[in-house]
Amino acid sequence: STLLNVLVVLRMLLITLRRSLASMPICSVTTPGPNRRARLGSWPWQVSLHLSSHFCGGSLVNDQWVLTAAHCVGGLAGIPSLVTVYLGRQSQEGSNPNEVVRKVVQITSHPNYSFPNNDIALLKMSEPVNFTSYISPVCLGASSSSFYSGDPSWVTGWGNIGFNGNLLEVEADIVGNGQCSCDYSELGDLINDNMICAGFREGGKGPCFGDSGGPLVTKQGDRWIQAGIVSFTVDCAKSYFPSGYARVSQYESWINSVINTNQPGFITFTSNRTNSDLNVSCTTSNLTTLLFSVLLS
Repeated sequence: STLLNVLVVLRMLLITLRRSLASMPICSVTTPGPNRRARLGSWPWQVSLHLSSHFCGGSLVNDQWVLTAAHCVGGLAGIPSLVTVYLGRQSQEGSNPNEVVRKVVQITSHPNYSFPNNDIALLKMSEPVNFTSYISPVCLGASSSSFYSGDPSWVTGWGNIGFNGNLLEVEADIVGNGQCSCDYSELGDLINDNMICAGFREGGKGPCFGDSGGPLVTKQGDRWIQAGIVSFTVDCAKSYFPSGYARVSQYESWINSVINTNQPGFITFTSNRTNSDLNVSCTTSNLTTLLFSVLLS
């Protein structure tokens, strides 16, 4: 009968919807706080890496792996157990009731890492973590993503510790690679497709020492997608010099080759802006001295 056919079709649609939802990556559904001091649980993928104390940030990408900058862990590949990962941490000084601690058992930096190019590494933790409201993975930008100048993004970390050691957040607009290359032209051909830049022309807001390895994220719908990994800056967000990040979407294949089970959730970010890089024309900078900073603590 017609009614039976309709019920069959509805049932098939329901099954298809369930399968579609089940296949969606479970990552990064959260909301940032409005101020520089991050609200508890706002950035549940943010991790703190310690030797004797905090030295770099990172992001949780599944229940056992952390993404960070290669320059953070250079020289530690043979002694990974020296690195401790703190998840669900809000403060470097106060109590952290939602915190989970893991040791690192494997450090894998990109095979072609040569700072600042390919500044990306993966850390395997000693055992998986359970996801909570304060500990959950971030989605990663897929290789098909497009990020254009003006796309709003956020950077988080404990760098240049303030606010009683609490996790800080700051907004930073994406800067196209063409404009970023112009800004860094005095350093030669520094900027390439493996990098993404973000910041404001007036400067004053951005990552600083101790923020290296942390995430640059942007939002699409209800998903937060990691676009970059904090890599370098000029004098902690100097005006006219956006900060540089490893471009996560360039490394989808490499990340999946290292994490071959329970792989991270990759999502294509599609900018709704026009590519202003197509109209960029470099002008001569009058700056003669640059303090090029690697953001280790």
